[in-house]
Amino acid sequence: MADRVTFRVQVRGLEQTLDALRKLPPALRKQPIVDALEDGAKVVLQEELHQVPIKTGRLFNSLAISSVQTKKTVQVIKIGTSSEGFYGTFLEFGTSRMVARPWMRPALDHTAHPAVEAFQASIEQDLPGVAALKRA
Repeated sequence: MADRVTFRVQVRGLEQTLDALRKLPPALRKQPIVDALEDGAKVVLQEELHQVPIKTGRLFNSLAISSVQTKKTVQVIKIGTSSEGFYGTFLEFGTSRMVARPWMRPALDHTAHPAVEAFQASIEQDLPGVAALKRA
């Protein structure tokens, strides 16, 4: 997946869930977080598929979710276009000859809260003890 457009998202409000996860042994932490990131990403991807302008279908078909990558102590998942859909950046931000037709940012804005809820629900489903640790 091309790294042509990057939106940084800082999630607030998951402190209790993340604190509960930190109390678990490292071996138990990784897969539930990977699953939760994928579940949250699916919510955003579905909205991107709904918002993307379709002319030929190439951009639509280029939308995907990357596999989760671990960088130091952070896990990263990317939602966006492959190199086939490189021109999605031009649509999003416009060019000197074309007005912007944003679709990625509106999709993210529309799904930020539901994606966080999906992330949190996935963690709590995979690790029922996390919900109890949050309350403690």
